Amino acid sequence: MAKAKPTKTKIEPKTKRTAKKASTDETDELGTLNRVIDKLNSSAWAIYPPKLDAIHEVIQKRLNGENVPMEAAAGQDRRTSYLTENDDGIAVVSIMGTIGQRLNVFERMSGGVSTEILKEDISRAIDSDDVKGILLHIDSPGGMVDGTRDLAEFIKQAGEVKPIIAYTDGLCCSAAYWIASAASKIYGYSTAQIGSIGVIATHVDYSKRDEQYGIKRSYVYRGRYKQLNPDGPLTEGGREFMQEMVDGIFGMFVEDVAANRGLKAEDVVGQESKVYLGGPALDQGLIDVKSNFGAAYVALKKESGTMNKSEILAEYPDLYREIQAEGLAQASGEDIIAAHPDLATQLKAEGGTEERNRIEEIREAAFEGQEDLAAELIDKGVSTDQARKNLIANQKTRTEKALEKIVKDDPGDVGANPAEQETKPAAETAKTKQEAGDKLDEIARGFVKDDGINYTEAIDRAEKENPELAKVYNG
Repeated sequence: MAKAKPTKTKIEPKTKRTAKKASTDETDELGTLNRVIDKLNSSAWAIYPPKLDAIHEVIQKRLNGENVPMEAAAGQDRRTSYLTENDDGIAVVSIMGTIGQRLNVFERMSGGVSTEILKEDISRAIDSDDVKGILLHIDSPGGMVDGTRDLAEFIKQAGEVKPIIAYTDGLCCSAAYWIASAASKIYGYSTAQIGSIGVIATHVDYSKRDEQYGIKRSYVYRGRYKQLNPDGPLTEGGREFMQEMVDGIFGMFVEDVAANRGLKAEDVVGQESKVYLGGPALDQGLIDVKSNFGAAYVALKKESGTMNKSEILAEYPDLYREIQAEGLAQASGEDIIAAHPDLATQLKAEGGTEERNRIEEIREAAFEGQEDLAAELIDKGVSTDQARKNLIANQKTRTEKALEKIVKDDPGDVGANPAEQETKPAAETAKTKQEAGDKLDEIARGFVKDDGINYTEAIDRAEKENPELAKVYNG
């Protein structure tokens, strides 16, 4: 597993305070900033690194006496709730800014979003009879690990009661993505920045700052890792301890994302905490649909059966003549549904059309003998594209093992002499394994559509007719 390196950040004033007695306000300010610094340095962070640097920079400026608002560190105002219940039955929960567990001194000063309040908001939406679906609107670089996993697990459970989807049109990184991955689907705008699946921790050398203020520290402790040397550079033992903690949290993060998104843990680790735009994030399996907010919102309304009259008629234009004949042309969407009891069921069923198509396509993409794997991918809610990649990779592994067995059982000449075989020039080439696999899949699906053969035969034919692509993919 790739290790996330802990960073070492020094926060210290650039100028000494004057010899005159500090005012009460200055004392309170310094005490508050020290508590914020302690919180920063005692927590593991799942956050987009530039945002953590920005938080440190704001605190540094405050220490130097600059009147910089702490809201600049997190980019959000102070709130005690992030929930908006709309009249159409959809509740929007805004996850904007740096994520923390409680509204402690850091969150109050920075305007960060509290996982405890988010949990309360989602609970209220689940309990409300007026709410039929929940949309998590995310623009966050992530934040503290504390409280994040608990919230993600809660969202996963709540999603079994009412539909919950996530949408991002800004940042959805680290802890924010951990939370989003627990939703049934993730919608992302093309310019959104998604991913940064990693963990970071800091150790601060206080020695120069303490020297500025004439502070000398003495520690009495027992236990090798009880004190990690804040009066100087991080010791090797302290670094090992922090790395072990970071690796442990990173393992949980990867495990949860892989389970929630139906990905392989090694593929998540292989992303190396990279941040992707909407399109590449879709290719990586980090989101399900690339769309704008309106499309995500309507998709949730369809799934929760809360579409209004105009939305219903736009989706089902033939229905308009029917309701005109019934004298319901001026009726509301609620009245139309009441007059057509089966319509609500139909709307939900239509909302599930995409899901049925996903299930059917995954089953069609499965090779012979992959029925159990296909069922597992379906149950995990894996997207069609990601499931197809998993199935092809699994088939490749199975084929390699079968060939190894053949060679082992018959070490003699297997197959014709390659020198005697004529190779048809490849119609297409590819530079990467993923690109080759995507092209082979596209060619195979064309065979399925045009020639009516099954997918297994089609992929075999695609590889035979495109040996260069097959070489890149299987190489």
